Amino acid sequence: MDFLLKIYNKYFGEHLPLKIRFFNIAIIGGAISSIPATITSIISGAGLPGILTSVATILFFVVVFIISQVTKKFDAAIFGTIYGLNFLLFPALYFTTGGVHSGMPIYFIIGIIFTVLMMKSKAMIITIIIEIISLSCLFYYGYKHPELVAPLTNVSSHRDIALDFLIVSLCLATLVKAISMCYELEQKHANDLLSKLEDLSIKDPLTGVYNRRFLFKYLESGISRNIETNTPVSIIMFDIDKFKRLNDNYGHLVGDEVLRNLCCILVENCRNYDIVARYGGEEFMLVLPGAGEETAFRRAEQIRKRVEKAVFSEDIEEPVTVSGGVVCFEKTMNTTEEFIAVADQYLYLAKESGRNKVVWSKTKTDF
Repeated sequence: MDFLLKIYNKYFGEHLPLKIRFFNIAIIGGAISSIPATITSIISGAGLPGILTSVATILFFVVVFIISQVTKKFDAAIFGTIYGLNFLLFPALYFTTGGVHSGMPIYFIIGIIFTVLMMKSKAMIITIIIEIISLSCLFYYGYKHPELVAPLTNVSSHRDIALDFLIVSLCLATLVKAISMCYELEQKHANDLLSKLEDLSIKDPLTGVYNRRFLFKYLESGISRNIETNTPVSIIMFDIDKFKRLNDNYGHLVGDEVLRNLCCILVENCRNYDIVARYGGEEFMLVLPGAGEETAFRRAEQIRKRVEKAVFSEDIEEPVTVSGGVVCFEKTMNTTEEFIAVADQYLYLAKESGRNKVVWSKTKTDF
């Protein structure tokens, strides 16, 4: 099973461009489908030339696949495959396996589809035109000179057409399924990349919480909702107490560990529709839509107490604490900046009055 998985990843894995994956599918599928086509030639009594040409088709796919994997020149391999099939092998099979009275003309459909899917627009148009002219001449020449077309001997042409129709139908069905699977994988890969890019644009790379730019946009939408529906929105601004001294004493790596662990606590104490954002260096903000000031204050106190008891790093001997400011939006605040400024003012009061506390509008202070 592991061996098959390695083979799959090597030739059809997502790390390969879609064009190369599809080329590998088409070449391997062509070689496999040529085997029953060869058996059909034997059953139909196509004769030695028809059987040899069918075997040559299998070898052609195998050789092209090996050359493409060794040289990595896939554009040349695609070009050689399309022209080799449409203008050499398929015409040879047409004359050696019964012409229009056999199922061989059905195979030209595969050649045309392969051309459309694998070639670039300008080369595709030119090749399609050449194929149309070539097929018209081929059918006309076979009709005018029936003695050049090897007759079928063992079974009727109707049975031969039925067998070839079955083979081509299975090939096309497999091809379409492979294309759809490749597209789905490519789409999933693109969606994953887009999601990662979106995260990079709105999240802080160190802590994984939202960045300042997203914070302002989210706050603006919350303020607009408050104005329209009178739904409260509160914010909590936290700052790590004496964070500079912590960095100086233990180093920035430990400081970064503290920032990440603090964010984990903040996120764990949020509802699904609350957000945590990094406002500045060691300043973080929680936005609580639908929460009044008293509710936000209780949440802030709960977080403050949990931070005080938490172990942020084995290297830190003293407890890590935070100070906070809580405010609920009021219509007298004209801008987002004014809203944040009030929380910042309360945060300043919390630090000035001894740290490790949360201040809001109803906090009694001597300042």
